[in-house]
Amino acid sequence: MHIMINRVGKGRTYFEVWTVQLVSLLQSIMKIPYKTENLYIGVSYAFGKVRKVSNLSTQLNSTQLNSTQLNSTQLNSTQLNSTQLNSTQLNSMNAMYKIREQQMQAFDEEARRTFEDEMVLHSVQFSPRLCEVIGDEQLRISLRHSIRRANQYEFTYRGSIRLYIEMMFLFGSFFDCDPVYRQMTKDLCAKDYQMDRAQRIYDRILEYRSRVIGDENINQRIALERLSYLAENPISFGVHGFESEIYKTLEGVFPQLVEYAGKENVHALIRAGRARARSYEFSSARAEAVMIVLMFTFGYGCTRDPLYPWIASTLADKKIVSPERKISRLERKAKTWLDRVNNNGAGKTVIP
Repeated sequence: MHIMINRVGKGRTYFEVWTVQLVSLLQSIMKIPYKTENLYIGVSYAFGKVRKVSNLSTQLNSTQLNSTQLNSTQLNSTQLNSTQLNSTQLNSMNAMYKIREQQMQAFDEEARRTFEDEMVLHSVQFSPRLCEVIGDEQLRISLRHSIRRANQYEFTYRGSIRLYIEMMFLFGSFFDCDPVYRQMTKDLCAKDYQMDRAQRIYDRILEYRSRVIGDENINQRIALERLSYLAENPISFGVHGFESEIYKTLEGVFPQLVEYAGKENVHALIRAGRARARSYEFSSARAEAVMIVLMFTFGYGCTRDPLYPWIASTLADKKIVSPERKISRLERKAKTWLDRVNNNGAGKTVIP
């Protein structure tokens, strides 16, 4: 797979789609016999972006003028001097030519919707079972969230944003905060060109697939089965030696992922999970263990991840007063979710 792609839609960039629409609007308002290509170049310079325009002649052929028409409208210096406008006329023309901000936003919104629709289709192909489980509306919420986070790292091209979305499915929406994937975050935060960073991250994903997922997702499928069993048959943890015990549990569930992350990073996740549990006023060792396993399975930010809204909704459910009952509900919902997606392996660590 080569990810050096920076175009959207059917072979055109956002800027080209936007400019074609703007040129058409200007021509209808101004009624000036500019050749379309010249007007396109003028618009491009005005916004500090010049693009090749040879491919626009076919798209806008109906608005172009031939050389005879153009020559018949040219003015010499004497004619220009005799047609100078006063300030009132200029103000009137400026008002007529002014394009409202709402129209500009409409162009951006159309391009955004087109790209979002494209990413919906790609997501369904990339992780079909998970997309089926969460539904179209929640999928779009997740995509918008992921696109915003990608933009924060100056991932603005089609290819780099799509890669970020794939990482959302693989590692959770907040993978950039997850100590398990610290090296990928380091590449994401580097200061070089976005597509160079994306290529390095993609290479790391290939390594991850080989070392962690295994051929035909065998390691990941086994891990999901173990997690489902663990949700139905929770382990009792003592206060003393808790971190050592939960580390061994995670290692038993998904040894390849623990080895990939490294002992130090897994312990960082364990400490973060314990702190997260306490932030929800969970104080028992069992509650801390459940929170850690959820974060290990669904990602560091699973308690607010739009991919897994059932976690946040359970934690926020005011009808469940008892912390222990809330933990039991989380275990049951995790078991239900794992059973629904396990057949097609659509968990956090899936690569199709």
